[in-house]
Amino acid sequence: MKPNNPEPLAWEISSAHVTTSFSTLETVPKLNFYGTAKRKLLVVISDMETGGFDSGVLRAAFAAHRIGLVLVQAGSTHDRVWVNGHADPSYQPQRSEAAKIARLAEASAGGRLFTIGDTRAVANRVRALVG
Repeated sequence: MKPNNPEPLAWEISSAHVTTSFSTLETVPKLNFYGTAKRKLLVVISDMETGGFDSGVLRAAFAAHRIGLVLVQAGSTHDRVWVNGHADPSYQPQRSEAAKIARLAEASAGGRLFTIGDTRAVANRVRALVG
């Protein structure tokens, strides 16, 4: 495999362990798909609906490998799941880990949780980080 062609995470993590939890992001720094790059950055675009994770462990994993992390939230608490043209009344976006995500975002290379509407701010931050 060439240095800048990472295998999908699903290849690294068996399907029995794939989850929507941010805890799986701990695997990314260990993959070393970035070779000898001087600047390393991961931009995560997510609805931020995640299962439990330890924000300290995740921060430490990225810091140990000197990888910047920028978090971009897509969607909002107004999101709905549609069934046969009607909003499913039982669906409500889950933001149970919002405080941990906020701590992770504050400690990240972006310094805050961006939203999908912040595309210019995200682009400016990424440019500043990668040069």
